[in-house]
Amino acid sequence: MKLRVPLDEHYVRLIGKAVYVFAYYEWTIVYIIERLEPGFASEYTRGAKMTSGLVAKRLRRLAGNPGTQDLDASALQRCAEEFTSLVPRRNALIHAHPITDSPTGAQLLNFQSLSSAPITDMTWTADVVKQFARDADEAAVRAGRLLDALNPRE
Repeated sequence: MKLRVPLDEHYVRLIGKAVYVFAYYEWTIVYIIERLEPGFASEYTRGAKMTSGLVAKRLRRLAGNPGTQDLDASALQRCAEEFTSLVPRRNALIHAHPITDSPTGAQLLNFQSLSSAPITDMTWTADVVKQFARDADEAAVRAGRLLDALNPRE
């Protein structure tokens, strides 16, 4: 596909992978919550708008009171903490704006926010995008193991 907007194909593919990996990860979290609170997946998709931050808040609440004997509560707590810590980075990527890097001329994404935000300034270099994708991927694998532990055995 030929586009007229200036971009680096490799960089844009990295961003796409990072966004996809986080989306996969978030759905793993949604399914964990669904196992603990049946009906949550429907609420997430069909109810009032639910941000990743609200999903993290729900998971943290459940981590404080998992309500199931079959669950390693400390694993759920670690999962909630990890998801909560990755949400601001994901938001900084999704809400970034394009810039031209002054020293290199590269087309990048940059995030700027109020000083009270968890992340106030972040330039999404290729290395930063790769690290975020790796972090989300590793977290998704750990969350997947937790989800597997929650699934009923047949």
